[in-house]
Amino acid sequence: MDENIIKSIEESEYAVAVISADGKVKTAAGHTIRPLVNLADEYPEYFKDGSVADRVIGKGAASIIVTMGVREAYGRLMSIPGKKMLEDAGVKASWSILTENIENMRRDGLCPLETRVADIEDVEKCAASVREFSAALKI
Repeated sequence: MDENIIKSIEESEYAVAVISADGKVKTAAGHTIRPLVNLADEYPEYFKDGSVADRVIGKGAASIIVTMGVREAYGRLMSIPGKKMLEDAGVKASWSILTENIENMRRDGLCPLETRVADIEDVEKCAASVREFSAALKI
């Protein structure tokens, strides 16, 4: 994983950064899953055989990353279900903190997106559910 892409989420306001196979970088700021989904929808060519660094990668984010054809993904915080989805699809996964689950923003329960996709094993169906969730967000 390119250290500059990791630094772009560790040392800035960016939530997610994607580096294309030819070295071009796109970044997005924000909260929740929306920055990743927006980048995936606006710049799909950056994902194919590229690398993604995201502040939080749970199973939902992993499904978007997998469907976009990324070869490696770094999460500052990564859940075990997210790691499994990435690795099962052949995506090299790395992280700073590996956790059992992703918590909600108040840290008093599970992330609603992770709850929503917990029982969805098909990557495409999981990604479709994530996109529906993202579109319905009020923030």
